[in-house]
Amino acid sequence: MLIMFDFAILQMRYVRGAMVQIPSFRPDGLGPDEVFSNISTALFVRSAYVTAKNDINGARALRRTSIETLHNGCVDFAAQGRSRFRKDATLVQRFDRLPTQDQTFQETMTRADMVAALWGTLPLVGAPPAAFQYGQGLVNVNLAGFTALQTAARTADAAIPDVDQAFQKEEGRLHVTLAGMDDFVSAAVATGRSRYNPGTAEREIIEAIPGSLPAAVPGTAVITELSTLSSTELLAKFTAPGATSYDVFWRIQGESDWTLAGDDVIEKEFTLTGGNPGTTVEVMIRPRNSRGNGTDSEPGVIVLPT
Repeated sequence: MLIMFDFAILQMRYVRGAMVQIPSFRPDGLGPDEVFSNISTALFVRSAYVTAKNDINGARALRRTSIETLHNGCVDFAAQGRSRFRKDATLVQRFDRLPTQDQTFQETMTRADMVAALWGTLPLVGAPPAAFQYGQGLVNVNLAGFTALQTAARTADAAIPDVDQAFQKEEGRLHVTLAGMDDFVSAAVATGRSRYNPGTAEREIIEAIPGSLPAAVPGTAVITELSTLSSTELLAKFTAPGATSYDVFWRIQGESDWTLAGDDVIEKEFTLTGGNPGTTVEVMIRPRNSRGNGTDSEPGVIVLPT
């Protein structure tokens, strides 16, 4: 879902970029600032969805963990209790009647209720006499501790509906926002193709708007040009098969760490400012699309003029 949503945001960015370059291109009568605002709103909706999804995943994981812990307690109680009271035929029969095939949350809770009911009737054991406990690793669990496991499982289960409803709400907002972006981009491309003739610069800009979700990550990035603009500025041009945006990195030659200069750049060129006159600068390009990152380019090397 997020792959499609992120691709739609990318398309919106391309449409806005086309609007900046073509003053007469105003799909739905909107300006670049309004489209930028819509993109910001979409990113906010995405963030809220991710938060809600993390919340419901966490709540479900907590319920799963708590019920697994309770299930293991039921198993340990039955095995150790039957062994401890093996000489009492009546108690052995009662242990044997405890359910063992719990597959759902409710079945495990029912099994735990029956364990607790039996536990409360067991005779004292040991010297001095004390209530029965089962061992779980290095810890002994008494009836109160087992009841606490039941409570934890019930609490985790009771939290699910509210968290799930919040997630469903944010997922619905995500769907509505995605549909709106898809509609706007489709209309914008149709308008651009209708208005600007093939072979014109405007039409080439319109055709550069990605039209379909990429099937795979981009190929290897290639730096096609690296030139100096001043003693501290350089121009990098690049491309990669299937890429829809690029990250631009640079460093002074000899340094080990790269510095991110351009993040998610949709143009195939970038003006980079960095380094001192006379220094040797390395540039690297990382291609991206909605499927992920492609292979970084080989570093390009250039000496800034003095």
